[in-house]
Amino acid sequence: RTDAIAALVRQAISAAKSGQKVGLAETPDYPEELIAAMEIDPELQEAFDDLTPGRQRSYLLHFLQAKQSATRASRIEKARAKILSGKGFNEY
Repeated sequence: RTDAIAALVRQAISAAKSGQKVGLAETPDYPEELIAAMEIDPELQEAFDDLTPGRQRSYLLHFLQAKQSATRASRIEKARAKILSGKGFNEY
């Protein structure tokens, strides 16, 4: 294990010295249902904007996995309390 970790560290140092940059993952588009919910509920929008980018992304991916609009809207409503409390999708 330590040999593998040391190899990864050497690889990371080499990449940093060569000037390689790590690209950030693109943020998924906001579903229409979330945009509508935020327009109706400014508190939800403020709380969602205050989440870390990773937490925002996990919620967006969860919402977008639903194929039907009604399911997306339901997921958003169910997640509202957690979003307002600043918790991520997988946090309790």
